[in-house]
Amino acid sequence: MLNLEEYLEMVCARPLPANPMAQVRTLARELAEGASHGQWSPKLRLYKGMRNDILEIRTENVRRYISERWQISPIEKYREQNVFPNQARVLFELLFAINFLREPADNRSLIFEIEQRSFDLLEERDPETIFISYRRSESSAIALLTLRYLKLHNLEAFLDLAIDPGENWHASLEEKIEFCDFMVLILGKTTLSSMNVCKEILWALTKEKDVIPIRQPDFDFDCIEWPSDLPAVSREEISKKVNLTNAIRVIEESALEYHKAMTALLNRFGITP
Repeated sequence: MLNLEEYLEMVCARPLPANPMAQVRTLARELAEGASHGQWSPKLRLYKGMRNDILEIRTENVRRYISERWQISPIEKYREQNVFPNQARVLFELLFAINFLREPADNRSLIFEIEQRSFDLLEERDPETIFISYRRSESSAIALLTLRYLKLHNLEAFLDLAIDPGENWHASLEEKIEFCDFMVLILGKTTLSSMNVCKEILWALTKEKDVIPIRQPDFDFDCIEWPSDLPAVSREEISKKVNLTNAIRVIEESALEYHKAMTALLNRFGITP
């Protein structure tokens, strides 16, 4: 049985979807998942109160989960009362509206029950979309391997080999990134020397997409040769993301290491192969 720290570490390692309704489904699923792991009861103690922009969360472990997973902190003025701002209230109101969480029949009751529909989500997945960014000259093999693993587990992944002939290449890629939930960035020795790859990363960062780097054995952050026409501010932006993100690392060139990397990638999406 996982303890609370282990549960929070597990769910916080998963990227959050960009789509608002997918976020609601994620919240419903993870509330059910937390209950199934014994982190809290299926009957949550909540108080909506008279104001329409706050939510009081009286189940301690759920408070920790909302704060750490969703980065929503209690209102400073009402911290001791465990009152959360409108952002949390909106998420929970949507849970009520879509019948993932049952409101009490008695308005004076604080008990909100996690519906069976939320537990049913543990057996299915949202169709998350993933853009794979890579440099063809050195990472085609691992890019195709990544595509294969993701599709094998019913995740919708895109590789630029799928662009139809005659399409405007740059416009098509930017559009794909616009409508994806995540980017998997495969980093080889000279990946960041490619202006095209750097543009893809910048598009993803501008559109606030989650970027999951996979570092090949020959990638060295200190030895990057940036494109000469890439502005310094862009280099800094990419560097911060690539250097600080908890990247998946391939230690050496072997089938076992690449299999471990693919397993780690699937774990980021809540899949245990």
